[in-house]
Amino acid sequence: MDLSNSTRACIWVAVSVLAACGTPIDAPITGTPGPDSPGTQATIQAAGSKQAPLSANLNVRSLQEGSLRLHEEIVDPDPHLPNRTTTALVQYAAGLDTDAVAAVASAGVAQSDLGAAVVGGTAQYRARYNYVLLNDVAVDGGRITANAIRPSGDQTIFLDADFNTGTLTGSTFDLAVHGTVSGQSVGGSVIVTPQIGVTANGTLNGQIGTDGVAAVFVGKDDTSVVAGGLVGVRN
Repeated sequence: MDLSNSTRACIWVAVSVLAACGTPIDAPITGTPGPDSPGTQATIQAAGSKQAPLSANLNVRSLQEGSLRLHEEIVDPDPHLPNRTTTALVQYAAGLDTDAVAAVASAGVAQSDLGAAVVGGTAQYRARYNYVLLNDVAVDGGRITANAIRPSGDQTIFLDADFNTGTLTGSTFDLAVHGTVSGQSVGGSVIVTPQIGVTANGTLNGQIGTDGVAAVFVGKDDTSVVAGGLVGVRN
């Protein structure tokens, strides 16, 4: 079936709106905002942290958080070798810090066992991802406000890893991954576009191996923060 450009655009808009929904959030400020606007902060947790990001900060309100867990048995193609299990846990969160008068975001890979480092060649990984984006952060009448946007459920992305050139790339209608690979470390960046007219850039950080991949991303600009993660297995 041949679709016109306008039909394709309408379908893309429908998918984008259904996949990510926005919810107004707010909290009373207890600190002092900056001279012009509230601040934004985004951090990546130290590797191996078991603490859910931001949950221990009593000043963070309207907390939006999530996690992605991977636990899958990998059948070795060599029948003489035992099967193995690949596991990972990533956590992400964003909220309104009433003391710092800022939107804050944090994410981290709390656990990963993804197999040995890949020394060359190419591979594809099928991953699940999710995120939360706080947009239009502002101070209004003694309250800090934002619009929380997150997909209605976990989404799927196919990531192509080229271990010769050290790249990890893939894209969907709302997430573009421009990653780097060095040994078992993942770096690079992402672009999140949950709705038309809403875009956020984030820093990518994680691990990759012969069996799987696990990574998180966080980002900020003057009026928004984003935090999310992805986990997947090698095809």
